[in-house]
Amino acid sequence: MQNLLPTPAKSHYTFNLRDFSRVIQGCLLLKKESLENKHTMTRLFVHEVFRVYYDRLVDDQDREWLYKLMSSILKDHFKENFDQVFDHLKQGSKLVEEDMRNLLFGDYMNPELEDDERLYAEVPSIETFAEVVEACLEEYNQTHKNRMNLVIFRRVLKQPGGNTLLVGVGGSGRQSITRLATSMAHMTMFQPEISKSYGIAEWRDDLKTIRPIAQAGDKNLELSPLALFAFFIARCRENLHVVVAFSPIGNAFRNQAQESLAITRALLDQKRAELKDVEDRLAALQQTFEEKTEEKAQLEFQVDLCAKKLERAEKLIGGLGGEKTRSL
Repeated sequence: MQNLLPTPAKSHYTFNLRDFSRVIQGCLLLKKESLENKHTMTRLFVHEVFRVYYDRLVDDQDREWLYKLMSSILKDHFKENFDQVFDHLKQGSKLVEEDMRNLLFGDYMNPELEDDERLYAEVPSIETFAEVVEACLEEYNQTHKNRMNLVIFRRVLKQPGGNTLLVGVGGSGRQSITRLATSMAHMTMFQPEISKSYGIAEWRDDLKTIRPIAQAGDKNLELSPLALFAFFIARCRENLHVVVAFSPIGNAFRNQAQESLAITRALLDQKRAELKDVEDRLAALQQTFEEKTEEKAQLEFQVDLCAKKLERAEKLIGGLGGEKTRSL
């Protein structure tokens, strides 16, 4: 990720192994019933990379770089031709980057099924996807007082521990799109009432409200306090998804992002300094180990040499004793 480093204009470009783990988690959502052939797995891998990395890029050059990178990865490591694998997506005579926006995987194509019956599979077409979403939107409007009129969206959180940040001006549909995504995923939505006096105490009260939903466990389990806390954290990480909506208007969001970037960089520098200190100590220990190993080898050599000398001395003394007996 040396080509996608954070800058003041791209302060959220903080990619690490946790992001790549999201790619692997996305690939593991596919069940064998949805695996038609090798190309299905290849397209799924590219889809997850695009959702984790591509969707977070804000520069056309960065997006083009990632597009070309995936093409070369398929050629060098998957031994596949990128254009052939995604030939079904092209709108013109040649596959272009814009066509990859039609690559979608999800488990929402049969919304009437229960969660454990849904299959994570490739969406046949954008038209089919739009029909399903419009049907879900209509169902939502019939069962809720506040009707929503939305433009079709393309991403729904599904992975355990998955959270998202929505940035847009007021009225752009950030909250509405979250409500619809929650409804399609058969999840329960809780929205805290934010006010000027909202603080840590209010946040903890809200967490107490959603805790039974996020825990979703067996209340009769007999566990130790430590094991119970670990179980609770694991359940919350799996079932709790946080969606934060910000407005880009004004300097508040930019300042907050830059402050977060500064804190992250300071923490990174601290960890690098700690890592260097550990590496230096490890190098010193390695040098000491090598010196002691050499010293041990020298001592073993001297012990062996002394043993041989002692053996020869004993033989010499034994021989001299025999000669003395004969002389007498």
